[in-house]
Amino acid sequence: MTEEYAASRYEEACALLPSRLRTAALALPLRQKAEIEELRLRIGRQAFLTLPDGEVPLQHTMVTRSDLEQVLDKATEYSRYTASETIRHGYVTAAGGFRVGLCGTALPGGEINEGVRDISSLAIRIPRVREGAALPVLPELVENGRPVSALLLSPPGGGKTTLLRDLVRLLSQGTEFCRPCRVALVDERGELAAVHRGRPQLEVGCHTDVMDGCPKHLAVPMLLRSMTPQVIALDEITLPADVDAVCAAAGCGAALLATVHASSLAELQQAYANAALTQDELNKAYLEIENARNELTSTKQELENIVGIRTDIIGALQSAFNNSSMSVDAQTGSITFSSDVLFPYGSSALSAASQSTLREIIPMYLDVLLQDNFRDYIAEIIIEGHTDTDGSYEMNMELSHGRAYSVAKFCLDSRNGLTEDKIEQLRGLLTVNGRSYSNPIYVKDDLGSFTDEIDMAASRRVEIKFRLKEDEMIEKISQVLNQ
Repeated sequence: MTEEYAASRYEEACALLPSRLRTAALALPLRQKAEIEELRLRIGRQAFLTLPDGEVPLQHTMVTRSDLEQVLDKATEYSRYTASETIRHGYVTAAGGFRVGLCGTALPGGEINEGVRDISSLAIRIPRVREGAALPVLPELVENGRPVSALLLSPPGGGKTTLLRDLVRLLSQGTEFCRPCRVALVDERGELAAVHRGRPQLEVGCHTDVMDGCPKHLAVPMLLRSMTPQVIALDEITLPADVDAVCAAAGCGAALLATVHASSLAELQQAYANAALTQDELNKAYLEIENARNELTSTKQELENIVGIRTDIIGALQSAFNNSSMSVDAQTGSITFSSDVLFPYGSSALSAASQSTLREIIPMYLDVLLQDNFRDYIAEIIIEGHTDTDGSYEMNMELSHGRAYSVAKFCLDSRNGLTEDKIEQLRGLLTVNGRSYSNPIYVKDDLGSFTDEIDMAASRRVEIKFRLKEDEMIEKISQVLNQ
């Protein structure tokens, strides 16, 4: 994981803050941004930053009730009702996989909590994906090409959730050690996959089915019955019911991966002396995270060079567009065209005036993605159309897809700047999507915070972006580790 990537995740989390606090938070140096694990806001106090060594104040800040309300509005996309189920459990998962923990006045209803009101403090956790973190221990978890069960131990903050997430990803996608597996992931608190509107915000693999927000003892039998998994993964076994669910699933043919808070095997044995886990089962499942951490140290730089390929591509794109009117998104590497510039209103036919703009921009963008040192890492080049909310969803779906297709057809015409060789490469990578008005752009207020008003003109757009191949990265990482 590069320092630039770690800092960029912090900056993404800062987008949830009100403008006044966001300005102060973004003024920090890059190295400190990369180390911050949480943003903590408490009414009447300074904002605090959680670092590996503890909390430090964010200077010249004082948190108000309005600040907390604004964060919650942004995290729920101004619809607290849709997030009410997780709010009653004390958290919200925001776009990008950021988990916002809430504290305030609970609303008990019998044996359950029905919500939280009068929010007094919150914590924005900043998850960072460490692809390749589990590679050193993966061979220990595969026998004869099949995954085996394991229990991952570490104290709080030791990295077991990060390790489990990467194990799930590797087993789902397949590696040299085993073929791709169907993985059922129980993500009760939304920390492993961070599902937002049905889509995992953190990479957990293409053959992974996520059960989000469901207690483990209920989720495990549901997944066994409905998804026929080869691997079941769950985070932080704490309650006796969790242990019972794991034990019940142990004889059903699926490998089990689970984590638990403990600093040693002896501590775990003491904590679970009365649980339904035998000494032999504990010894077989026991895995020390510290061993994996030590093995990773010697290859840290090589891994960062490989996993940082996205940063390299985005940097190359930004350099290519340095003197252009088109800007490259610093987080995703995408470029965006206003539909008002490309098309007549309500039409998917490119205007004559737009074609000179496309001839200038598109070859420049695609030439970077298809150059020799990046092309092998690109899995997909995506052209995506979006509309405003004027008209029906179905009509806008047709319009957004038609506009994306028109741009794709333009790209594939050799008269528009790409060589025949590049066009042939593009044909193997290109995907065209129409999103209707499912992802609108919102108007910002004078302080730079998003309102609930849709920016109709900005929402009418066509985006071009890319997706990286993960399998090739895993192979290259494996080569590094095998040296």
